Amino acid sequence: WRSILNKGRLPIPEDFATTQVWPVEPLFSRLSGVMADIQLPRFVLRHPEMITSVLLSMVQLTIEFAKRKRLSYQDGELDEGDEDHDESLLDEERINQEDE
Repeated sequence: WRSILNKGRLPIPEDFATTQVWPVEPLFSRLSGVMADIQLPRFVLRHPEMITSVLLSMVQLTIEFAKRKRLSYQDGELDEGDEDHDESLLDEERINQEDE
């Protein structure tokens, strides 16, 4: 992520040829879409000192998503691989951020 953001662009799945796409779907697509919408690659190209903060925020969001997903499994709300529920977890995260 860091080297790609340094180039002023967002990663695409093909950039992860030797590793697994991170974060996992649907979070990867959602984060990439939001970052593109707010023109984050252009921002960090102009302000490279912000890349570490951006990456730390991504890690925090990924951890929060994983926690919510794990709790949903434990509560019996979904089965493994339930992508519709993954999307609803992302929507809940967006709603919670808008409330702050």
